[in-house]
Parts: sequence; C-alpha cells; structure tokens
Amino acid sequence: ASYRDARCTGTINSIFERAQYPDRVFVGVVQQNSPGSGDSECVQVSHPCTAMASQTLCKYAKQIRVHMVQAEESLGPTFGRHRADRLYRGEMYAMQ
Repeated sequence: ASYRDARCTGTINSIFERAQYPDRVFVGVVQQNSPGSGDSECVQVSHPCTAMASQTLCKYAKQIRVHMVQAEESLGPTFGRHRADRLYRGEMYAMQ
C-alpha cells in the first residue's frame, strides 16, 4: 500500500531493475492519493510509452496492478494491505 508516497515510482522501477528475472515479477499497488494535492502517481513515466517504450515502467506495465483509493477514504495500513491482497492473482510467491 502506498499512502501519498512520492517515492512509489522509484520503488517500482527499482524492483524491476534489480530483479534477476524481472519477467517473473508482478507488483500490486494500492495507491492512496489525495486528488488535486499534487500527489505523485505510482506509475509515472517521463515520456509516453508510445514514444519511449524502453522505460522500465513501460516494459513491465502488464506486470503492474494498481488499485486507486482517495487518501481521504483510506482507513489505515490494514485497509491498504487488505486491498493489496486482493491484487494477488495466484503467483507462486507474494510479499508485502
């Protein structure tokens, strides 16, 4: 779960860039942002993927699942983790 986290994009990039087998990695994010506040999106690229498909988040876009929740409707970390569990799709391993 990501609560108004400005470093979320960097974290997701790092997961794929550091993985020995990034094609085997799937990321599920519960993004809890406040609309109109300037909060960063978790999946944010510097250029459109159609113009620069080599960007990490573009290459692995199909392996990233995001569930958006308004921060004002968030009910704490347990709520975020529960929502994150719902993004699980039967992968062999999972961690939070």
